[in-house]
Amino acid sequence: MSNTLQSVGHFARHFQNMTNELRALGLPPLGPEFLKLDGDSAVNALVVHRLLKKFEEPTKSGTRAATSVAAMLEYDQNLLTSFEPARMNMDPFVRRVLYNARGKLHEVLSSFRLSYNDLEIPDGESFDSSQGDNSVFSKLKRKRNWKVTPECASLFIRIVYNTLFLKRAAKAHMPKFSRAQEGFLFRYFSAKLKGSSKQQIGYAIFEWKLRKYVLTIWYGARVATVPKDSEKDRVIQVECFGNMICQRIIALALRRCINNAFNIDLLHAQDLHKAMIADLSNATIDWKNASNSNALALINWFFPTRVQKLLVSTRSPVVSYYNGAEHEYHGLNMLSPMGNGYTFEVMTLFLLCIARELDDFAMVFGDDVIIHADCAVSYITCLETCGWVVNETKSFIEGPFRESCGGFYHADIGYITSFDFNWPVDHTDCMILCNKLFKILEKDQVSGQVQSIIRSYWNEAIKFWPATAVRPSFEEFDLSTQGRPKPSFLLSVTLDQGVLVTMTKFKNLTRTCPVAKKMYELYKSRIKPAHGVEFVTAIRFPVKVTDTYRKVPVHKVRSIFWISQFMYTLCTDRPKRSNKQVSLWRTYILTKSGNLLPHNLWSVNFGVAGSRPARKFSFLPNASASLVTVKHIACSLE
Repeated sequence: MSNTLQSVGHFARHFQNMTNELRALGLPPLGPEFLKLDGDSAVNALVVHRLLKKFEEPTKSGTRAATSVAAMLEYDQNLLTSFEPARMNMDPFVRRVLYNARGKLHEVLSSFRLSYNDLEIPDGESFDSSQGDNSVFSKLKRKRNWKVTPECASLFIRIVYNTLFLKRAAKAHMPKFSRAQEGFLFRYFSAKLKGSSKQQIGYAIFEWKLRKYVLTIWYGARVATVPKDSEKDRVIQVECFGNMICQRIIALALRRCINNAFNIDLLHAQDLHKAMIADLSNATIDWKNASNSNALALINWFFPTRVQKLLVSTRSPVVSYYNGAEHEYHGLNMLSPMGNGYTFEVMTLFLLCIARELDDFAMVFGDDVIIHADCAVSYITCLETCGWVVNETKSFIEGPFRESCGGFYHADIGYITSFDFNWPVDHTDCMILCNKLFKILEKDQVSGQVQSIIRSYWNEAIKFWPATAVRPSFEEFDLSTQGRPKPSFLLSVTLDQGVLVTMTKFKNLTRTCPVAKKMYELYKSRIKPAHGVEFVTAIRFPVKVTDTYRKVPVHKVRSIFWISQFMYTLCTDRPKRSNKQVSLWRTYILTKSGNLLPHNLWSVNFGVAGSRPARKFSFLPNASASLVTVKHIACSLE
């Protein structure tokens, strides 16, 4: 690799050639055809489908984004605008299920309570883009970020008033008032709010100041797109800062209700879903445009009035989209698309309450539903009555194959190892692609032509890497299983910590490379038995690093916004300054347990360049690099 940009592009073309050969095999995509496939055929088809689905060269064309937004808005216009089962012509069984589900939903939400301790500031963009600088410091310091919709303003002000660091940050944007001015305000609001306590008057004064000097009352949210697959983009909603904080507090309150009523922790529900698909008496159901199917009419009928008013007041009723020439404004029939802070929780609770009316052991995570196969058809009928559309490509009621939450199971094979592949933009991405191919080959589930093509391209891809970047693959264990291997669906596959190879290939590569042998001897001599580390080797591989703030005050901090950052995160680490990442080469110690330890724990200075971002996208060392570094670079260029 003589130049990073060229070498990454060459590596991507190498993988693109592989995808062309795999596409020529004509294997079926994920869908109903999988019900008829035997184990080996299903594995080959699934691995190829996921490998091809997202692997495409990025383009700057806005045509696909505009098409995706237009499709979302068209879908929204066709949603239900009214929903009254008592007046609708429907199956009596479906009507009974819906009414019982509504009763269960009201019972679940009887314990619904907002807690200001649940305050959560998402790390994504707000309505006004900050070009990737999404730290708490940045969001609070920029006054333009303090936006909120009119209906949501009262709740947001109440949250700010009861949260110390938000209150201090808000006051920092307010002008200084003299004692006379403060006295006038107090007398004015005392007369206006006769009989109120001092606390209520103080809150009224704070609300007036916040609305007048800090908040910007805005109409709603903006629409943006992010890549979904090689055919279409995912449409998301970018909310105002104030709305997002209110939405996340509501979302966490809904999570508590789900946990209390159904004993389901959404933080770990995905693993449970992956375990349940091994039982073929369960059906897995997925929905098209699930996030966009929460029609406002459904929310108004299903949810109790107290919660329904909160959801409606904190949503964005209008969204804007810049089509390249002008801003378009659209009212929504749906409650909210993706990007809203509580869309996922509302969808989960809605689908779960209906599912539990048919199956006491049904599970829901977002739009992924697992329900007994005998109840699946009735469940689909109930949801279709509510305007939802089943996704037949990812729904499996019968047959030997199941899919849910990214887990895939076939009765003849067990859990299938497969990955999504994305176009690489730096060396870390290239390493991850290599490791995904290795993990597929290591499981030895693919066969025939698919196995031959993947193996041949993986063998060629390994030649792109220096011997100092490879490491052996370790089987992962867990203390909770008393030394036994964890189930394959629970393994946390490490793909970004060195180029994975078999132990035999690792030994062959390191023995024939003088630089690798030199690294081994140098670090081995520095690590003593007293350190308690079972040394395997030293490896050097690319690591993605995000740009952070260079200077962060720690002592005698005077900035209210830095104090707010530290109060929220409970640490003084440097926050991210942008979403842009650079790939730097770093050296680590590999232990027999599979752990990676920074090489500088033992004060070893190997003299390898890479402590600064490779702005020129080059592997070449700096002028002060040692002879060993030059040999290392020469080895990587072979």
